[in-house]
Amino acid sequence: MKRKIELLAPAKDLEIGKAAVIAGADAVYIGADKFGARESAANQLDEIKELCDFAHLYGVRIYVTLNTILYESELDEAQKMIHDLWDMGVDSLIIQDVGILEMDLPPIPIHASTQMDNRSVDKVKFLQETGLQRAVLARELSLEQIQEIRSATDIELEYFIHGALCVCYSGQCYLSHHIGNRSSNRGACAQPCRQKWKLTDNLGNVIKNDLHLLSLKDNNQSENIEAIINAGVNSLKVEGRLKSIDYVTNVIGYYRQVIDGIIDQNPNLERASKGKTYLSFTPDPEKSFNRGFTDYFTTNADQRIANIYSPKSLGKYLGEVAEVNSSYFTIDTKEQLSNGDGLCYFLNNELKGIRINKVEDGKIYSREFRGIKKGISIYRNLDHQFVNELKKSKRERLLPINCDLDIVEGSLQLTLSDAMRDSSIQESVKVELEVANNTEKALSNITKQLSKSGDFPFEVINVDYKADEVFFIRMGALNALRRDAMEKLYKQIQEDYKRHERMQGVSKVDYFNDSIDYRGNVNNTLAKAFYENRGVKSVDWAPEKESSNESKVLMTTKYCIKDELGICPVKDDAEPKELYLENELGKFKLSFDCKKCEMNVIS
Repeated sequence: MKRKIELLAPAKDLEIGKAAVIAGADAVYIGADKFGARESAANQLDEIKELCDFAHLYGVRIYVTLNTILYESELDEAQKMIHDLWDMGVDSLIIQDVGILEMDLPPIPIHASTQMDNRSVDKVKFLQETGLQRAVLARELSLEQIQEIRSATDIELEYFIHGALCVCYSGQCYLSHHIGNRSSNRGACAQPCRQKWKLTDNLGNVIKNDLHLLSLKDNNQSENIEAIINAGVNSLKVEGRLKSIDYVTNVIGYYRQVIDGIIDQNPNLERASKGKTYLSFTPDPEKSFNRGFTDYFTTNADQRIANIYSPKSLGKYLGEVAEVNSSYFTIDTKEQLSNGDGLCYFLNNELKGIRINKVEDGKIYSREFRGIKKGISIYRNLDHQFVNELKKSKRERLLPINCDLDIVEGSLQLTLSDAMRDSSIQESVKVELEVANNTEKALSNITKQLSKSGDFPFEVINVDYKADEVFFIRMGALNALRRDAMEKLYKQIQEDYKRHERMQGVSKVDYFNDSIDYRGNVNNTLAKAFYENRGVKSVDWAPEKESSNESKVLMTTKYCIKDELGICPVKDDAEPKELYLENELGKFKLSFDCKKCEMNVIS
C-alpha cells in the first residue's frame, strides 16, 4: 500500500482556502469564529461549510484550529462548536487544550497542535495511546529526532516546512502575557520577539543595542523535503494563517511542484488528494514575504538563524551594487528589474527601502538612494512584474476523467469516471441515428466534443467510442449529453467523499510525569481532570488563570543568543557571563542550559 504524503496549507478565510486548494494543497487548516490561535483569522461556520464542500471534490481535507486554551465559561460553547463543525463536514480538529478530550465529542479525528509542545518520544507516544490521530511536531526537531519519534509510534506526524518561526517552543511562550496580558496561548500574541532589545551583562556593559535579538528568519525546508518524508513525516505544513492570497498561492504552488517531483521518483508514495494543478506563473517563495531563510535545526547545520537587524521582509537577494552615479546605480545581478520594484538594503544596521522609478540599460533610477554605495547587498522585496503576473495568472485544478460512449438500443449511453475509478456515472439519451458517411470525421467530432469540460473542473484524458458502427451524432445532442453527465458526475464525486472517523474514544493511559507546572497550560477544570484521571498528582494552573509574581521562565528556546552572536562558551571559548535582555517593556534575565543547547528568558 502506498504511503500518502499531504501538503497542508494555511487559510485566513474562505477565499484563501479555495485558492490553496486550487494551488495544490492536499489539506487546508483554517480558524472558526472563536478559539483559534490567530485572533484575526476567524471565519463563520457557514464559510467553513462552503470550503468543505469545495475542497472535498478534490479529496482535500479541512482541519479547523481550535488551538487556544479555554476558560471555564467557554467550555460549553466550544463543545457545541465542535459538534457543529463535524455536522458541516470538517475532517479534523486541531487542539491545544486537553480539556476538550474530556468533552462529549462527535467522532471527529483530533490533531495535537504544536502548541501542545510535541518534542519528545514520551509526549507523542502518550498522544497516540490517548487516541489522537496526529501530532504536529515542534519546529525545533532535527531529522534524527523525528526518526526517533517515528520508530516509537504509529501516529500521523506533521511538520512545518515553511513560514514564520516562533523563537520559543510553541505553547511555552509567556512573554507577551507577562508584559501586556496578551496571551499567545489565547491567540493574542503581541510578538515582543520581533521588537528591538538591548543585551547587557551583570556589570552593566552593553553587548548589543537596539537590535531584534529574538527575531528569527523564516523557515524554508525546500532542500530537505525528501529527507523529511523519509524520516517518517506524513503531513508537510506551511505556516501562514495571516498571509495573503498571493503568498499562499505562490508558496503552495512551489511546494506542490517540489513534492510531486519526489513522489514521481518514488513508487511507494502518492498524493493525499486528487486533481492536477495548472499555474501560468513560476512559483518562487523568495518573491513572497520572508525575513531571509533558514532550515532551522532540521539538519543541525551551523548557520545564523536570526535576522537581528529587521523583522521586515527582505524578499529575494539580487546582488551587490556595482556602480553608483549621482543619478543612478547598477547592481551585479542576473535578475530582470522593472519600474515600480521595491528594493531594500541595510544602512547602519537599519533596513532601508527605495522604489525604482526607471530602469534603463541596467541603470536604476530612484528619487532617493541615500547610503547606497559600491559593494552593498541589495534585495528586492517587491517584484512588480511578478505581482502583476500573479494577479493575472490563470490557476486551475482539474480532475482527470474518462469518457466512454456507446450506442445501446438506439440511445447514446455516456459513462464518465474519474481516473482513479472511485466515482462513475452513466447518462443516456434517445436520439435519431444515421450511419456516418465519413467515419474518421465523425469519430474526430465525437472526441472533440466529449473532450470539452466547460465550467466543470474536469480534464478529459481519454475518450473511447465503443459502438461497433460509427454514427453521425448531432453536436447539440452530444454536448447536452456531456453537460448532463458531467453535472451528475460532479455531484457523485462529492457524495462519494468519505471522511475518516476517530477509531476509538479518548483512552485513559497514565501520563509520563506525576506533576505538571504552569507550562502545562491547564486553564479549566476539564483540563485538570484530564491529567488527574491519568495519574498526575500535582497540577498547577496556567498563568492566564492564576497570575503570580514569582520568577518564572517566560520562554524556552532552542535558539541561543550566545551562539548567534559568536560568544558561545562551548563553541567559541567565550567567557561565561550573566546576561539580560531589556527594553521599555522590562528587563529579563537569560539562563543557558548548554547540555541541551537551550536558552531561558526569565521574569
